[in-house]
Parts: sequence; C-alpha cells; structure tokens
Amino acid sequence: MREEVLLKARFEPQGTAAKILDSAELVFSEHGYAGTSTREVARRAGVPFGALHYHWGSKKQLWDADVEAFEDHWGGFDSSDAAFESWLVRPNWDADLWVVAWDGDEIAGAVMNTIYADDNEAFGRRRGWLDSVFVRRAWRRRGLGAALVARSLVRLREAGMSEAMLGVDSDNPSGALALYERAGFKVHQRSAAYRKPMGAVR
Repeated sequence: MREEVLLKARFEPQGTAAKILDSAELVFSEHGYAGTSTREVARRAGVPFGALHYHWGSKKQLWDADVEAFEDHWGGFDSSDAAFESWLVRPNWDADLWVVAWDGDEIAGAVMNTIYADDNEAFGRRRGWLDSVFVRRAWRRRGLGAALVARSLVRLREAGMSEAMLGVDSDNPSGALALYERAGFKVHQRSAAYRKPMGAVR
C-alpha cells in the first residue's frame, strides 16, 4: 500500500497523498523531526487528521501488530473487534507520542506512549507511560526494542515529562526486563498475578 501511495503522489500532484507529503516536508524543514506532529502536518495539508492514517497506515494495523507480538505472552489478550473499538477511544491516547518502526509496509515494533494529565496534576508529577512496548517476532534480537524505548524517552521528555514508567512481566520470554534495566529503569513496585484454570460448569 505504501509504495502505491508514493507513486500516486509522484504522478498525481494534486492528490491527498501528495498534499500530505508536501506538508510533511515543509513542517519537518521548519521544526525538525522532534518538533513535528502529525496533527500539524494534517492541518498544513488542509486534510482531515484521519487522512494520514488512511494513506500511511491505520491504527488497526498497529493494533494487529500489538496483538500478534503478545500472542506468546500469558496467552495474549482480547483481540476482538469490541476490544479494538474500546482501545480506539481511550481518553488519553495521543498518537503524536507514539513511536512506530516500519519495515516497508510492515510494522516491526512500536511503543504507545501515554501521558495521564489528570493523574499528573493530582499527584504533582510529570510522568509519562510506555503503555505498550512490542517488537514482532521476526524483528526481535536486532536492537529494535532498545531503539524504540530510547526514542520514547526522548519523546516524553520533549513533551515535558520528568520521569517515565512502564509495567513488565519479569518472566517475559523476550527478555524485556533486562532491556528496560539497560535503558535506566529501576524497579518501583512489584506485584504478583495468579491464574487458575477453571473447568466448565456442569
């Protein structure tokens, strides 16, 4: 899909994709990578914000990649359409904070960073969360996870945060705990989760 859009933009200069590309080039030249937001690109292009996702990948693609990455972890999580719709309307989601790694038109990994402004105000802190950190199986063991986390910390700092938090299963099969410790995270709190298989009621 990405290649088709780029070709379309090149040969149909009045198309929406071309407007987005032109706007992105302009905004990047003015503000640099760190200072550019997708909402500003859409505003300057004169297109709806959703047009960026239509032409350059959708949140559903990101959701599917996240679901796949966690399939081997605690049996995965609810991947139903209802769960996706609920995920879409989470009140603190801000796609401008997310860091997504692409390999062609495939999402290799991502971090969905979140700032819970109400909690920060209530507790007098500036904390950002790395809410979902994932690398899909085919792209693991290449340093991508470390790069995504490092970029996320920069992104949260640029958004005014002074600390970052995340939750991790210490027995995660991908070795995530060690990755986070190398990135400078320290244990703040420990908890235990118990699970008991239940047979069908007869």
